[in-house]
Amino acid sequence: MNLTTFFLKLIAANPVEVICDVGSMDGSQAKLFRRACPSARIVAFEANPRNFELMKQDPDFRTDRIELSPLAVSNKKGETVFFVDVKDYSGGQNRGTSSLFPGGGTAEEVTVGCTTLADLFAGELGRQTTFALWIDVEGAGIEVLEGAGTLLESVRLIHIEVESAPLRQGQRSQEAVHSFLTGKGFELLAEEQFPIRGDSKTFVANRVYVSAQARRDGLRGVGAARFWAQLVETLAIQSVLCRILPKRAYMACKSLYARWVAG
Repeated sequence: MNLTTFFLKLIAANPVEVICDVGSMDGSQAKLFRRACPSARIVAFEANPRNFELMKQDPDFRTDRIELSPLAVSNKKGETVFFVDVKDYSGGQNRGTSSLFPGGGTAEEVTVGCTTLADLFAGELGRQTTFALWIDVEGAGIEVLEGAGTLLESVRLIHIEVESAPLRQGQRSQEAVHSFLTGKGFELLAEEQFPIRGDSKTFVANRVYVSAQARRDGLRGVGAARFWAQLVETLAIQSVLCRILPKRAYMACKSLYARWVAG
């Protein structure tokens, strides 16, 4: 199943007021969120300074009313060390592999601002503002969730990337992420996996969780979302692409089909 399409269809059928794209890389997902949710406030967070500079040069974010933030989102505020992968940022290579944790390859240590979702959106607490979260932060997803605090009570849907085994120093397991979310009343709704090249035992997984409140409110469009997600999966021949393409090319193909389905 193509979880990008699944998530897009769900937020379109169950609109929220704020969508946070945490670990935005190039903002491509945020642009899809705008098409799915024309009236939502969308905030794209990208702590890698090189990626963020490229995003600032893209006029589409202003046109699409997408807010850009250079802050790392975690479970603490202030400044923190961010490990920026050394690579060609002009194109071709995967730009989304930098992290708050070391271990992904040759990296430059930079100091960036750091905040929590609870602090950023403190003004929304008590206003019954609804949220959806897209989290792709290279092993630091549970820190984002911990930093949300009581804001999680307002979150209806979460898309998060996890790994079957820690790939970075200090990274916690996918079981820890799952335990944390289920402990907060979230239910795992769907999952897709793709192996890490050269390692048949380790995989990256994208997961969609739904809150208990969203269930009580009557979550709409799950069946239709699954249909479209499976259609995209079939059209893209995902199982073949996953085996023969690098992760960046594989994810690019998925995003193109998801954009097509989103309309």
